[in-house]
Amino acid sequence: MIRTLLSGIMLFAVCSPGLAQQAEAVATSQLSDSNIFHWIITVFGTLWAARLASRAFNRPSVPLADVPTFPMYMTSRIQYQLGSLIFIIFACSFFLALVRLHREVVGILDLLPLPVTISKQMLQAIREQSASYLAVVSAMGVLYLYLLTKETEWNLLLMIRDTIQRWISIPQLAGRIVAQIRFSLSVPKEAVANVIASSRGVGEQDFRKDSKTPDRIWAETCYMRWWLTEGHSSGEDASFFSEESFGFVKFLEEFQRTSSEMERWKHGGARVDLTIAELPQKIKDLHSRIARLVACYLVYRNGSKKELYRAAGNFGIEHPK
Repeated sequence: MIRTLLSGIMLFAVCSPGLAQQAEAVATSQLSDSNIFHWIITVFGTLWAARLASRAFNRPSVPLADVPTFPMYMTSRIQYQLGSLIFIIFACSFFLALVRLHREVVGILDLLPLPVTISKQMLQAIREQSASYLAVVSAMGVLYLYLLTKETEWNLLLMIRDTIQRWISIPQLAGRIVAQIRFSLSVPKEAVANVIASSRGVGEQDFRKDSKTPDRIWAETCYMRWWLTEGHSSGEDASFFSEESFGFVKFLEEFQRTSSEMERWKHGGARVDLTIAELPQKIKDLHSRIARLVACYLVYRNGSKKELYRAAGNFGIEHPK
């Protein structure tokens, strides 16, 4: 019995180095596979992060004339591209920090409200390094994607986005143009005849009336409609006029209906129905909507501030400094 036990001990002593080497080889192989998968997730995750960051930067979360508008139409093209690039670089760097330095940044997560898909138990496992490496990377990736798509006040990533947008004059530049159209638009004399010829319910004297009267507001609306239609007819900016959020085609349809009502109203018909009674407010709404389109179109068409200032002057407003 003792001889058998001693033989077993000697056999284990002889075989244990080989078993240890085999276990070490298996562990090394698993570690290598994990590292490869980690890099794959890192590379593809970074590319996807760049895509989401680009979308987040142009998400229509900024109101212009009380309507959410895509940021790319509210500042010059060069400034928008610069701001978008800065945010993409920042967002990708943030993603890399999460997946490569996850143990160092996991403490920050306690300060943020978490989606239901990220549990407190998972965070505890990450702190204790009990979760697998790929599970850690996946958890961080899910959190990152959530932050890039969640429009909320506590979202640090989108706070950075908003700061960059303000730095490149979003929405201040387009907002100033809208304000100048509302309060100081001067329709060029050479355009008046064309506006009258292509519109109903407007006369030359309407352009000289007080800016608060329905006649003057309608005359300016007709001018802006004519000005935009000229740009649309040129065929050079099809992508702008086909933008669904602008609703240019729908605006033209509503403009035609309002033209008929305005013509009846100006002819002083004896019968005043509810539609005609609401006409002044309807005209103001149309004026506000088309002023937004004009502001975005001026910004969209002109890549530099020098070009924008010249185009704004030709349109009939001062430089939107």
